[in-house]
Amino acid sequence: MSVQLKVARAGLGAVSMAVALGVCAPTASASASAPVTSAQVGAVQAVAMHGVGGKVTAHGGQFVRERPTSSSRKIGSYRGGAIVRLSCKVRGQNIHGNALWYKLWDRSGWLSAKYVHNFGYVGWCGHGHRAAGAVLADGPGKPGGGHKPGGHCSVCKGEKGPKGDAGPAGPAGPAGPAGPKTSPKDWTAEEKAEMKGEKGDPGTPGGPKGDKGDPGQPGPAGPAGAPGPAGAAGPAGAKGDKGDKGDKGVSIGTPVIKETTMDVQPNVNTGINSPACPAGTQIISGGYYQSGWSTDFHKIDDYPVTASNYYRVAGINKGSSPVSVTVYGVCLPA
Repeated sequence: MSVQLKVARAGLGAVSMAVALGVCAPTASASASAPVTSAQVGAVQAVAMHGVGGKVTAHGGQFVRERPTSSSRKIGSYRGGAIVRLSCKVRGQNIHGNALWYKLWDRSGWLSAKYVHNFGYVGWCGHGHRAAGAVLADGPGKPGGGHKPGGHCSVCKGEKGPKGDAGPAGPAGPAGPAGPKTSPKDWTAEEKAEMKGEKGDPGTPGGPKGDKGDPGQPGPAGPAGAPGPAGAAGPAGAKGDKGDKGDKGVSIGTPVIKETTMDVQPNVNTGINSPACPAGTQIISGGYYQSGWSTDFHKIDDYPVTASNYYRVAGINKGSSPVSVTVYGVCLPA
């Protein structure tokens, strides 16, 4: 069966990624170790050693920014179609509807996700899922946030203090003198009679009708109409040159799977730990699956416990009967 994994390699920082491994499901309540194929090793190796691949999609290329905002200093650039390596992502300046920015894996700087196509899942920069070398911004983050301690934040703002007590009301001032009546609606009947004049004489008749005036100037142009349908696609361009051969990968050893199965009772929050990795190996990732393709078990959190060298999954059975849940960890040579 195909299983989605979150890979976090100790010593490199927490790296969140999705790796599809073909693992044969064991029998219930069984704990076993099984090697995985070279293709699976290559999938883990590619992300752990070289970050997540991506391609610059802007035809004119893209500048590398010092921070995740287009107003920060330019520290490099990539041409359109260039292949890049991505470490992790943060929310930064919104660029045409996309506020995500990718931190580069093999150099400092950031690229807007608006103009980068990623070839795989890119994890968030932050505690618990921080990629190697990733920081959210230059600055000490707010305590408990995702910033790397010891830097310089782009906007440092203290917490808002409590609102002070209202001061006492001042004494009322003396009433001012009454102002003059300036509107006819405020006049008395006597004042209106005094102000009303006698009826005037009829006016003299007007002159003859004048000549027809000249035509007026043309009015302004109306709004543009709706765009017409798109034209037919043009012919395909010539095929580009073949790219250079990539660097040879580095072997990271043969992974070992350690797993255990537990029956989770209905409406019970449960934490399940995989067996610890064998001596000489280190936990890098893990996952879980339910027997019989059940969907009653809802995961709350899962993560590698590097101190004890096992993988932990916490969740709750929202069904009406027990569910058999298998939790496994992926171990690599330390």
